[in-house]
Amino acid sequence: KFQKDILNYHYHQKASWYLDGCRALGLPANGFAWLAIEKEQPYAIGLYMASDEMLQLGRSEMRLMLTQFADCQRSGIWPGYPDEFCTIELPEWARAA
Repeated sequence: KFQKDILNYHYHQKASWYLDGCRALGLPANGFAWLAIEKEQPYAIGLYMASDEMLQLGRSEMRLMLTQFADCQRSGIWPGYPDEFCTIELPEWARAA
């Protein structure tokens, strides 16, 4: 589940951001680790290292977001919700019922 949470909550982007920031300051930063703790008893923990592939994906996604942010600042146009009505379909799970 934590592997899925990493991508859903963009932890891999944050990890690459922190690593790049440390390196920019001249700090030795060779990897990134997470300590995950369960919210309910027995409060088990998991120790996880980000793979190079995961960090590279996070770095690529972060650079795209930074480019989009700079473009929005320059143009004054920010992405948002559509200005017109959109049709929302039933989800697949509701159709089967």
